[in-house]
Amino acid sequence: MSGSLETSRGSSPAPDRAAVLQYFARDHRPCWFTAESFVHITGLERAIPGLRYLSHTDPTDGACARVTVPRGVVERTRFANSLEVVNYLLGHPEGARAVRAAGPGRALFLFFDERTEAACAELGVELAFPSAALRRALDDKREALRIADAVGLRCAPGVLARVTSYARLRALAADAGLGAELVVQAPFGHSGQTTWFIASARDYERHAAAIAAEPGVRVMRRLDCRSVAVEGCVTRDGVAVGPAMLDLTGVPELTPFRGGWCGNAVGPDVLPRAAQDEVRSGTRRVGEALATRGYRGYFEVDWLVERSTDAVYLGEINPRISGATLLSNLASTATDGVSLLHLHLLEFDRARGELGVDLEAFNRDAGDPARLERWTLLILEHTGATAVRVHDAPDSGVLTLGPGSLARVAGLEADLRRFPGAAKWYRTITPGDQARPGDILGRLVLREPVGDDGALSSRARAWISALRQRHALRPIERARVEPPAAPAPP
Repeated sequence: MSGSLETSRGSSPAPDRAAVLQYFARDHRPCWFTAESFVHITGLERAIPGLRYLSHTDPTDGACARVTVPRGVVERTRFANSLEVVNYLLGHPEGARAVRAAGPGRALFLFFDERTEAACAELGVELAFPSAALRRALDDKREALRIADAVGLRCAPGVLARVTSYARLRALAADAGLGAELVVQAPFGHSGQTTWFIASARDYERHAAAIAAEPGVRVMRRLDCRSVAVEGCVTRDGVAVGPAMLDLTGVPELTPFRGGWCGNAVGPDVLPRAAQDEVRSGTRRVGEALATRGYRGYFEVDWLVERSTDAVYLGEINPRISGATLLSNLASTATDGVSLLHLHLLEFDRARGELGVDLEAFNRDAGDPARLERWTLLILEHTGATAVRVHDAPDSGVLTLGPGSLARVAGLEADLRRFPGAAKWYRTITPGDQARPGDILGRLVLREPVGDDGALSSRARAWISALRQRHALRPIERARVEPPAAPAPP
């Protein structure tokens, strides 16, 4: 077993939530989560026994019996993005055999497309998500603006336009009164690699080719703000909303990308209470708008909260399970262990009958500061400028931090509450792998705040330093990046 979902509270769940937990405890139908790494939902295996993982890497280092990592998978450097990894795994003979052998079931993904849908049909599993076409239409930063306008939410001041020169960018900014410091964002893509900070012609020239290649970009005033993530689930009974989670963005100790997301923090005081209530209420309204477009299930909304005024702006909408889902699952202690993923799977379960939860009570408890525990997720990326070969990396498990050193004291199945001051480390890169700038080395989960207003605390810095010291990374003269070879038919 991998990580246990740490949900003990010492009280009985509400009757409807207890029924949901009992339903899943008896339901052993396979539910395959296929991704580069399954750490996003690890820890739910006890609550959802049907979960199975088809993965490129195993962040539990073999401790979870439900994982299939096909033998002979090609290195991640051979893939352009995570979607390619998903389709490669489904087409790999060993991956396909594992899915077929488990029998009819369901499939979950972070990213998927029409090829993924076809593979699921071929393998006899149902996609537990709306269609790829609908998801793609909604997963567009321009669509977020339309939804915000439809439900009366504010977006960061900006304009949508094609930008092919610095002069054009400055003219757009002047016409819209956006000021000298700008944020330019592509409609789709990774937060760190498709978000550009432009305050001068020199800044623009560094990213000119990437910006000009986009058919349209969002040009925004740069705000002094906190970034906040809230996850939700569109159900037939309404919209369930999780707690507000502070984003960590562009932290140089964690990521080489200035705008790169690199972790989250959840707890009773990550934001002023009024701002927490506003972003969660806005997330519910976004979910209701998604429902009118035919969307069901899991989604995540990014918000910007201006520091000087606490003004709240909608950032972007991600109609999928997200990188913050790991913390949302841990925060389900506030809702008696019923997570948003439980509600998502119920929404695509034809056998559920009338089973559901009181969403008004669920939403109230999910945002109640008295019920929220403090959790922090730090995502450790390779921050060097060139690719490296990994020669050593710390094993996954519960780690303690001594004076400048780490010690593994338990496996990931252990309840972190039993180890005050300890953390859970989920390794992504293993010895022998290559790591490119921005590749994730691993994820660290702590039961403590990260620091004031998202700044790293001295203890968080000590954890990061100790983990980096345990990684032996050696430069590669030239890292070859090739497309993966097509696997033999299953």
